[in-house]
Amino acid sequence: MTKKSLIVLISGILIFVSFVIYKNLDESNLLNKDGIVTTGEVVKFRHLKKSSYRLFYKYKVDEKYYQGALPTIFFKCDNEGKAGCVGNKFNVIYSKSDPSVSDINLEKYNRYKGMHLYY
Repeated sequence: MTKKSLIVLISGILIFVSFVIYKNLDESNLLNKDGIVTTGEVVKFRHLKKSSYRLFYKYKVDEKYYQGALPTIFFKCDNEGKAGCVGNKFNVIYSKSDPSVSDINLEKYNRYKGMHLYY
């Protein structure tokens, strides 16, 4: 690999990482600024690869359903032993100005959540 191609590769990686950080901060600020709490339900828990999983949840705003997703590692609910707590209800915070922007509060299971990568 030449020095020039290495610089291009590193620059591309830095731009991607900067974008991910910006999106996370932007959506987090939006939720902090005008977030509203509702109840959502975990509807699916999908294995992606190795130790990567994706948790899907739905919530309702003004008679319209929205779906959110986030990366996690494997976990089960204590009370029922269901993988990813599928079927359980948790608080969801969504943006009043853009209800598709949301995050689910998995309470004591939040430690299993990963970083949103927006892909």
